[in-house]
Parts: sequence; structure tokens; C-alpha cells
Amino acid sequence: MRDTAMSEVRIFTAAPAMAPLYARAVRGSLPGRRREVPAAGQAGDLEVRRVGVTTDIDHLAAYARLTGGGLDGRLPGLYPHLAAFAPQLALMTDARFGFAVLGLVHVGTTVTVHRLLSRADAYDVVVRTGRTRPHRHGRLVDLETSVTIAGQTAWEETTTLLSRAAGGDPRAVDTSPLAALAAPAGQTRWAVPAHTGRAYARLSGDRNPIHLSRLTANAFGFPRAIAHGMWTAARVLAAVEPDVPAPYRYDVAFRSPLLLPAEVRFGTRTDPDAGLLLGVVSADGVRQHLVARVQPLG
Repeated sequence: MRDTAMSEVRIFTAAPAMAPLYARAVRGSLPGRRREVPAAGQAGDLEVRRVGVTTDIDHLAAYARLTGGGLDGRLPGLYPHLAAFAPQLALMTDARFGFAVLGLVHVGTTVTVHRLLSRADAYDVVVRTGRTRPHRHGRLVDLETSVTIAGQTAWEETTTLLSRAAGGDPRAVDTSPLAALAAPAGQTRWAVPAHTGRAYARLSGDRNPIHLSRLTANAFGFPRAIAHGMWTAARVLAAVEPDVPAPYRYDVAFRSPLLLPAEVRFGTRTDPDAGLLLGVVSADGVRQHLVARVQPLG
């Protein structure tokens, strides 16, 4: 059990200012900056809270337009992630986190929607460091996020990040929920415009340069800007969420970058054991970008 009395807790009553956090992320990722990589199972005992979060209807409407969802008074299943992003960045830029932020690769997310939030709800967000473990290309670290309303947990997220800076372990076994599953190759085609990364960055605060333009993405080795994984995950969930009653669990694995602009194919498949499988693949079906699964919990 986690001893919260021993945790370092930071509390925000509004979203943390992003510019200082990005400056800290850059400084903490500079060559020669020494960090003590956490041992397996440890990533510092840190906690960041944002209290009293409310929903701006114009922001929500812009998110719905960008991700293909509707507006019915309830928050889309991944919308609380936007309120969590700044606290997550505040945690990751703490010197005790142990991993350089720039260069972390988002490889997977699991969200549990215990109940759908309404746009009238005021809620609190808590982000904590989670477990670490070896990976064949480095080390994995989890961020654990929860959303509570009047002390009751309504929404939870586990964000899994890969640090390639830490030495890999060729013996490491992939134990992620979707490791053995392939993305369904459907026939529904989506055109993803070049501005998608910039549009999602404005809504989420995630202004990682790899998402903004060809020029800034080139600096990090990408030929073009790439879509945010959480935009792709939100677009996929929006396609099926009207037919998925809460509570449910949404597992996502990000398989390869989605270069912008792009045309992709979206598919679904129902598996009697795995649940509803979802996938985004390249237009030619060769490259898997995302595989996901929705499982009702009721």
C-alpha cells in the first residue's frame, strides 16, 4: 500500500503554467545532465494534484469536433486526460522523477471509466508515479492518474512511457495487455489533416515539437510531424463510445508513429475473449499505428 503521508505532494488550484514546465523539461534533458535511473518498481514517491477542475463548453466543443465525438452533456471518455496533462508534466519535470522528459515514448494507456462525467461536474485530478520495469529497448515507467468527484473515483488512467536512455534488457518480456493482439484492418478510411497535431496541441497543452510541423519534427528525426497518440486514441474511442455503456476499460497500445497528413483505415472486431478490438492501420494495411480494446465492466 502506498504511504501518502510520506509522498511529496504538490497541489494546484489551476492548471500549472506550461512554459516553465517545458523549460524545465529541456534543461533536464540536456546532454550531460545526470539522473539516477530508478530501480525496477521505483520512480520516486511523487504526487501532483489539481483540484476544482471545471469544464469550459467551448473547449469541450472544440475537442469533440477534432476527435469526431458528439456533445450530449457527458464528457468523452478520454477528455479528463486533458486536465491531467499539465499535472503529469509537472511530475515528470521534477528532478526526483528519474527520467529525462524529452525522448520519453508513449507506448500505451489504460483508462477505466467508472462513470461518465458530466460537463457540470467539478472534479479533482491526482497524478502519482507508478511502477518501473525493464524493456528490451530501455525501461518502462507508469504514471497513475485518478479523477475523483466528492472523494469518489470516477476515472483512472495508467500512462506507460518508455525511456530509451536507460539500458535495455533483451530478456524482458512484453506483459502489456495488448501485446499478443493485432490491429483489425477495417475498410473505414479517415483522412488526417496536416494541422491535426497543432490543433490537438492547442487543446491539450502538449506542444511537443514532434507534433507541430515538419521543421520541428525533423529536429527529432521524423520526416514530418506526427499525430499525438492520445488524439488517435480519442478518435478511435469516439467512433464506438455511444454504444459502450460505463463502466468500461479502454486499453491502447501505440505501435508506430502516424505521420501527418495521412490517410488511415479504422477497423473493429469482436473477440469472445478479448472484447471489442479496434485498430488504426496505414491506408495500404502494412503498418499498424494503434491497437485498442474496450471491455465493459458492468
